[in-house]
Amino acid sequence: MLKLGIIGCGSVMQGPYMELVNKLVFKKIIELKTICDVDKKIEKIVSKKFYYKNFVTDYNKILKDKEIDAVLILTSMNEHAKIAKECLIQNKHVLVEKPMATNLREL
Repeated sequence: MLKLGIIGCGSVMQGPYMELVNKLVFKKIIELKTICDVDKKIEKIVSKKFYYKNFVTDYNKILKDKEIDAVLILTSMNEHAKIAKECLIQNKHVLVEKPMATNLREL
């Protein structure tokens, strides 16, 4: 089973991705191991919508977790490229919400 980490728990995660992630968990295709958001208060909201093992406010904990295979990046646009690069360096599979970067240099 693929172990997933999600970075960014705002409206994009709670909207378009929530149903898909829940379906994949239900079908035992993925295990939602760790979710991350800088706002600790959002845990109350997402705990009612998702089953996950860990909630963290520092995404580096997802990067350092050797059990996590793939990372879904749903943060603000200006953070996408930096976090995606860090995930790839840690040998994680990455799905980053558009845009992948905000300029060609980051890309």
